[in-house]
Amino acid sequence: MLTACTNTIGYLSNDEPKKLIVNAMMEVGSNDNRIYLHYTGWQATTPVTDGIIHLYKNGELTETITAKDDYYPVESNFHAGDKIKIEASAENGTYKAESETCIHAPLQIVQIDTSYVSLRDYNSWIGNQPAYDNYLRLKIRLKQPDTEISNSYYRLEIQQVFYSHRWHDGSDTLSIDTTYNYNYIYDTALTDGKPGHAIDEGFELIQKWNNYFGLFKGSYFKNGEYDMTVDLKEDINYIHIDAYTAERYITVRLYSISESEYRYLHAMSSALDFDPENFIYAVPLIPNNIQGGIGIFGIASQVEYKLKEENCQDKA
Repeated sequence: MLTACTNTIGYLSNDEPKKLIVNAMMEVGSNDNRIYLHYTGWQATTPVTDGIIHLYKNGELTETITAKDDYYPVESNFHAGDKIKIEASAENGTYKAESETCIHAPLQIVQIDTSYVSLRDYNSWIGNQPAYDNYLRLKIRLKQPDTEISNSYYRLEIQQVFYSHRWHDGSDTLSIDTTYNYNYIYDTALTDGKPGHAIDEGFELIQKWNNYFGLFKGSYFKNGEYDMTVDLKEDINYIHIDAYTAERYITVRLYSISESEYRYLHAMSSALDFDPENFIYAVPLIPNNIQGGIGIFGIASQVEYKLKEENCQDKA
């Protein structure tokens, strides 16, 4: 099953021509969109502080951007359906790079149903018995806009903020903790068609891919709808043991992203788990959608849904 590699990778010289690195992952409706410019380097990148960026919306120049500190602030407003192009240059045009993206329409969150379930944590044991924990299960019904096509791409983000009230030194104190963790292992789209369960353990010949950025494809929608399943742990670590009351505020965000951004974040998830000492792990290749340079440019549209769970200290 395993064969020796007979091809030799040649030495990469350190005299590769310098290029512009453009990193611009922005959001519709954000008042803090930024573009970062750097030069490539053999050992480290170098920030570009004298660059100029021209931003075009639907073919018209709408903004000329210069640096503020170590980034380039974007003030333009974006909407679904816009075609946005950026042209970056530095050192009086010696270095140039450009990219273009189309903003996709946001998903619709039709409804979210909740229930409490008991699930086993991955590779968790108490003595010789598997350990189980309480989870809040979210069943998220999603609907694509009528204009969306099947080969569309999305990203899920869930923010949980725990508010714990307790008495301390004779006064009421409030502790606030935030986490973005959730369990997606039972969902078909978030596991890219390979849902499983926590008891699947043991040696893995093929590197397991962890979906750190909540990526999924539109191909899992049927008739424009999809029911997503995610589980949120009733985590005692975020609720003080002596809290007399605690609430959890949950914000579910769905981002509509470009294929380039999807492929970039998919590769970055692999890079986060890459182990150079494990010969089974393939070296992740990071995609690039910048012409004349390297990097990533994308603008996501989003929709969000908020929930509140009261008295969650009783369930932890």
